[in-house]
Amino acid sequence: MKERTRRYKNSFLSILPPERLKWGISVWPEYRVQTTERHFRIPDVCATRADASFERIICQAPLLCIEVMSHEDRMSEILERVEDYLMMGVSTVWVVDPRRRRVFIADGSGVQQVTEQLFVTGTAIEIPVADVFVRLDALEGREP
Repeated sequence: MKERTRRYKNSFLSILPPERLKWGISVWPEYRVQTTERHFRIPDVCATRADASFERIICQAPLLCIEVMSHEDRMSEILERVEDYLMMGVSTVWVVDPRRRRVFIADGSGVQQVTEQLFVTGTAIEIPVADVFVRLDALEGREP
């Protein structure tokens, strides 16, 4: 994995943890998720309820999975991952494309590009899209 992509993925760790206690979530970077009996995925970041019991492999649907697209990723491949998460019961998946500066939310109603606010329906989890790119810019040493 390229260093830039790893920094992008780690930026979500810096966004989610300060709020995680208020939101009642645990944040897991690159943690194995069992989507079906014989199929596993490793989202870049996922969030589970803080009171969920620890699992070496996450078998109960997380609240949120986040995929950060790298230069090599194709949207069709990302959508396959998204579909697996949703079929497992994940309520919300965020897809971030740092290169094109686009963010998508996928849930039971489909996939839609968002420009204002990332959220997880039914929870207090909310992050302004602009904050995501401010942090990504900071990682790249760019001025906002």
